[in-house]
Order: sequence, then structure tokens, then C-alpha cells
Amino acid sequence: MEPPAHFCENCGSPLGEGNSFCEACGAPVKSAAEIPQALPVPPVQRQPPASPLPAQTPPAPPAAYHPTMQPPPSPPVMHYQPPAPSFYQAPPAAKARRKTNTWLIVGGVIAALVVCCGLVTLIGSLVGGLAFFSQVPRLDQDLPPVIVVDEPVAEDTEVPAFIDDATLTSEAAPNGPEATPELPPVQGQRMEFTDDLMTNDNGWMSSGGDTPPRQGYLPGVYFIETTRETGEVRAWIPRINNAEYRVRDFEIEFDGLPWSGDGYIGLDFHYVDDQNYYQAVIKDGMFLIRKMINGQFINLTHGPWVGSNSVFETGPNHMKVICHGDVIRLEVNGDLMAQLQDGSLPEGDVALTAGVLPEEPDGTTFEGRFNNFDVVWWQ
Repeated sequence: MEPPAHFCENCGSPLGEGNSFCEACGAPVKSAAEIPQALPVPPVQRQPPASPLPAQTPPAPPAAYHPTMQPPPSPPVMHYQPPAPSFYQAPPAAKARRKTNTWLIVGGVIAALVVCCGLVTLIGSLVGGLAFFSQVPRLDQDLPPVIVVDEPVAEDTEVPAFIDDATLTSEAAPNGPEATPELPPVQGQRMEFTDDLMTNDNGWMSSGGDTPPRQGYLPGVYFIETTRETGEVRAWIPRINNAEYRVRDFEIEFDGLPWSGDGYIGLDFHYVDDQNYYQAVIKDGMFLIRKMINGQFINLTHGPWVGSNSVFETGPNHMKVICHGDVIRLEVNGDLMAQLQDGSLPEGDVALTAGVLPEEPDGTTFEGRFNNFDVVWWQ
């Protein structure tokens, strides 16, 4: 007789000997012949480990959190998708973009306004420049006449009623000055300016008309035109003359050119009025230093005009006039013409001058031109 089975095939409960049915589940008990002999352990012993294997899927949760693995389709997508819209639609980011765009727009508007203002200024300057140069006659045009205004004598200025003949302490070059007076030290604060007359920044006076006398600024030159009938014409050097004081010590140099006709050019200084002033002038290789006192010219150099062996250029001649105290010095093209002493007029204004000699025939017209100023004075 075959030995009974010890465990129920259906539920795995132990079986008693001789039981035909399992007391636990009521399943029929198989005989020993029906049980496979190759399996020492009933199949129920393999089901317990096999049944938890399908239910145990612990690898799934770790895989959802492992950085190298993709999350499951449904749950992870629903878990991470909501933050994405809130991140890209966040108000701060949108405001930042709008703020940047606003500043860019404001900056563009400001830049456009600056460019427009610059264009308006440039156009205005060009129009003003054209208007200015349209009023400045060219060299081949008829130039307007000058209006010469003589300054009145200051109330506190003493003009001598008479003077003795000036004491000449030096001879005209090239005779070689002997015992020339030394230049005394200057007094006051040093002032200076230079002007090549390419622009009229220093405010040279211009006046108009059809007939001489006339004077004015042209780019690169200042001109004075006069006639024998008109006589001398002055052009006040800007900046050095001031209503509050009169110039005493100065050093002025410039280029002078007799442009057309017969006449002389030079400098009037210590000018009190049109009846009292000093004058240093040149013409045709000759020079002259003189003074006018109470309407009468008195030569401070020998003779009406003094010839010099110094070469006077056919083009511009460089003149330098120095006045320190009562000592007057004239140089032409770097050569000393004369250095003398006279204290009749201790101070006054300074002006360019051009004139026609009295012996010239009626109707003689003369034009002098000036450039490249270097002006130093003390006040």
C-alpha cells in the first residue's frame, strides 16, 4: 500500500494518515502514485516564493528616483508638469523683460533727440556761417567802408600842452645803436593771446560800404583800406584795450603787408585821442617812429623816414613793437631799427594803423593787410 501524502496539494495543510480529503480545504487527497517521484518537495513549497515575486515590484520605485532612468509615463509627468508653466509665466520674469525693453526704448528716444539736436545745431551753424561769410567780402569784391570812431580823452588823463624836442638816444640800424636805453622792468599782471585770423574768435571789427575807408576781417587776414583824402585809419586790437585801464607795458608782433597802392602800415600805441599818440610804421624798406602831441607830429627818429640796410620783404614783413615804461623799441624781420626813450605819453590804447603819405596824388588808394598776432601786455 502506498504511503499517504503528508501535505494537501491545494492548501498545503498537513494531512493525517488515511485521510481521503483535506480537513482544512476539503480537497481530495492524492495517493503516492499520483505524486511525481522526481520532486522531493511538494509543489506547494515553491508557490510561496513564486507568488510574492509578481507582487514584489520594488525595482519600480527606485527606478523612478534614479537619475539615469526615465520616470514612469503617467505619474511622473503629472507630478513635474505643473511647475513648468508657473516657472515660465512667472510675473517677475515678464516684468524684467518689459523693464529692459522700456529702458531700451527710452534710451533710443534720448539718442534720437540728441542726434536731432546735433543736426539742428550743425544746420544752424552752417546757415550762420554762410550768412556770415556772405557778408564778408572776398578779395575780388568791393569792400565796405570802415567807421572810425575816435575814443574821447579820459577825464583824468593829462595831455601836455607842449613838449620839448624828444631826446634821441639811439641811431637807426644799421648804423648801430649806441648807448641805447635799457628796457625797464614791466609792471602788473602778464596777459597774452595769439591770433592767426583763421577765425574771428577775438572779435575783430568789420564795417561795410562801397568806398574807402573800410576795414574788416577775412579768413586769414585783417585789412585796412584808405585814401589820401581820408588819411590814417585805425583798427583797435581786440582784448588788449579795455575801458577800465590803459596799456602801459606791452610787446606786440605781427605780419604787415602793403597790399595795394602807396602807403604805410604799423602800430599806434599809448593812444589818448586822435591828437595824442605814438606811432611806429614802415614803408618801402624805410621806417619811422614819431608821436603826435596836440595834433602835431614830431619825429623821434632822424628824418621823416629812415632807410635801413635790413632786407624788407616784398611780401609780409614781421614787425615787433616793444614799450616798457618810457623806452620804445622797433624791430623788423628780427633786426633792430631803433630803441629810444620818451615819456610824453605814459599809457593809452593800441591799434593797427594804415595811411597814405600827404605827397601822394589825390585819389591814391592804399590797402594794408595784417596777420599772425602775438600780443603780450601787463595790467
